[in-house]
Parts: sequence; C-alpha cells; structure tokens
Amino acid sequence: MAKVILTLLVLTFFVNGCITYRQCVDKFGYLSRDTVRITVRDTVRIVHVLPGDSLETEINIDSLCARVASSKLQIEDSLQRNRLTLRWWVDRYNRLLKVRAVQKADTITITKIVEVQGECPPQVVLDPAKSLPWHSRLWNSFQTFSAWVVVAGLAILLFYLLFKR
Repeated sequence: MAKVILTLLVLTFFVNGCITYRQCVDKFGYLSRDTVRITVRDTVRIVHVLPGDSLETEINIDSLCARVASSKLQIEDSLQRNRLTLRWWVDRYNRLLKVRAVQKADTITITKIVEVQGECPPQVVLDPAKSLPWHSRLWNSFQTFSAWVVVAGLAILLFYLLFKR
C-alpha cells in the first residue's frame, strides 16, 4: 500500500512538472518596459608572491689569490640588506673570487576598486486576473458590484433610521 501511495506521489510530481519563465509571463503577467541598470563597486585584492632568486659568479684574479695564499689570510665576508644577501669568498685551489647573491621572497599586494555595470532582465509584472477565464472575471465583477449595492443599501437604511423624524 505504501509503495502504491509513494508511486502515485512521484508520478504526480513528474506529471505536474515545472513552469518556465516564458510560460509564467504568458500566463500570469507581462514584461515591464523599464530597463534597470545596476552598478556594483567592489575592492579587489591581488596578492602575488615573488619567489627568491640567487646569482652565483666567479672572477679570475690571480694576483689577489697569490697574495692571499702567501699571507694565509681568509677573505670571506657577507653583506645583508633588506631583501638581498651578498656573500663573497676566495677559492684558493681554482684561484677565483666567488660571489653569491641571494634574494629573499617578496610579497606584492595590489588593491583596486573595480566597478562593474550590468543590465537586469526586464521585470515581470504579475496580473493574476489575466489568467482567469471570462466567466470567472464576470463573476468577480458581479461580486464587486453586489458588495457596493449592499454598502449603498446599508447607508440608505442608516440615513433613513437617523433622519426619519
């Protein structure tokens, strides 16, 4: 029994279906002639990380290497600034001055106000009376007329009862 009821419910949902936008406009209303334009302003933040990089080079300097080899001095030093580290040293075996520069990673943030304009689709003005058949509209008009006749009759009766003397 439960399966039959469930099957009937599911079948009812599938048979009824949904109404499309166009069918809804045709049946219940009409499209407005006004066009609506909207403007949206938003702040966009773009964060970009620049990766660090390094550079290593060597310079052949025989005269400096000969002087360092005879005096047994170590030439090795480094310099560090905000985003760059520079280090240099002498390679005695290959007679080269080696330099290495290392850049630290950096983050760039760009903030920009973006304005986007768009046009909305036309508005649907719903008119429930449009979908009624002619006899229903006639009946609604008769009901309105009857209500006014009753109100007028009550007003005449009240006027007569108040001022009959």
